[in-house]
Amino acid sequence: MPNLLAYTVLLLWPLVVLVLFKKLPPGRALIWSVLSGYMWLPPVANFDPPVLPPFDKNTITILACWCAAWSVTGQRAGFIPKDPAGRILGLVYLFWPVVTILSNAAPVPLGRFPPLPGMTLVDLPSLMFEHFFGLVLLGLARQFLTRREDLYDLLYALMLAGLIYSAPMVVEVVLSPQLNTWIFGFFQHDFGQMMRQGGFRPIVFMTHGLWVALFAASSLWAALALTRHAPESQRAVLMASTLWLMFVLVLCKSLGVLIYSALLIPAIWLMPPRLQLRIALILALLALCYPIFRASPGFPEAWLIETAARIEPARAQSLEFRLVNETILLDRAGQMPWAGWGGYGRNMTYSIWDGRIESVTDGRWIIMLGMFGWPGFLAEFGLLSLPILRAGLRRQSEAWPVFSALALMLAANIFDLLPNATLTTITWLIAGALWAGVPPAEEESQKIRDPFQREKRTLI
Repeated sequence: MPNLLAYTVLLLWPLVVLVLFKKLPPGRALIWSVLSGYMWLPPVANFDPPVLPPFDKNTITILACWCAAWSVTGQRAGFIPKDPAGRILGLVYLFWPVVTILSNAAPVPLGRFPPLPGMTLVDLPSLMFEHFFGLVLLGLARQFLTRREDLYDLLYALMLAGLIYSAPMVVEVVLSPQLNTWIFGFFQHDFGQMMRQGGFRPIVFMTHGLWVALFAASSLWAALALTRHAPESQRAVLMASTLWLMFVLVLCKSLGVLIYSALLIPAIWLMPPRLQLRIALILALLALCYPIFRASPGFPEAWLIETAARIEPARAQSLEFRLVNETILLDRAGQMPWAGWGGYGRNMTYSIWDGRIESVTDGRWIIMLGMFGWPGFLAEFGLLSLPILRAGLRRQSEAWPVFSALALMLAANIFDLLPNATLTTITWLIAGALWAGVPPAEEESQKIRDPFQREKRTLI
């Protein structure tokens, strides 16, 4: 159980957000409010009012940013995008739970065990509000992160946040993951999953060690992009930061994130921005098409398990467990492909012997597909992928280096939603920033200064 300090910190956090918006420009205030809340507030702890969804560190941060931005700047960010594709995706994402509830009024029988309850309109706020908060943060980023300088600030903040967070991460690697227990009075996950390779991987104040690893990788990728395009006077410090973050990422002991880094590090360091956008586009398209590919008979399940076994037998067992559960849950989702099964665990399978849950939902894609059907999955993944798709398919202008680096980071996060449910406030923040910052036509982009562009030198 969270202690009194955990709930006190959550209650006082909106005041901290308000101070940030009064002291900093709106864009920087939004960035540091989201990053700080994600990094330091207690996970799992929440206030659970009736009818409404639980208010945890993510929803409290988003609501506080929306209110603080409105009160300080007088601007109320819209949460439904204005362009046609974005408007359709946003409306489906927000209101499709209505269809889900109306299609799931009947209880789900479990044999001799009590059935799972049917969905009613009382469940609508809890299903809609999670989507609403994601759209709000997307809208805040579209409203206040519109310039190239804002994208640069986001990249720099991600690097700096990773450097700051590396201290408690190293502490937990050495002493075991105990900081959340020492400070907030509880451990937020299964302690056994934090033990890897004869040691520990950090979890700090996040949901799982995988979330920490992805955060550390994002900080590393940001530092690498900044190092590549920085002036000579700053490159030594940035390179040292990059090497340190690379070492910290290894300490996280996450094979998936290390594989992403093996792809993204050469791309960020060596490739031109336009080619980086092409890679981001491919990753986003793979994530969007994965459910169809996964359901096809030609999916190479055995080959993937054999390849993982060559790396480490434990990884192969973990991958096989995930793939088996994906197959079970995909069959379950296929029974309600359009409306989904809704809440109360109706999208899962249960044992006929003891009524316990038999399936495990790891990937965000299968969660969305099972709960809200194909429209819900396409709406969420489409909203996240749309700025990458729009920028990657454009030909009339060159890509900005800062935009391409963030697009690669977002695409890697979207791809990671296939094996994991690592959809965070940082994901929505980057997506909204890219949505607002898609490179304009060439004649317009020449009027805007690129923070990554070095001054031209004349040699005499």
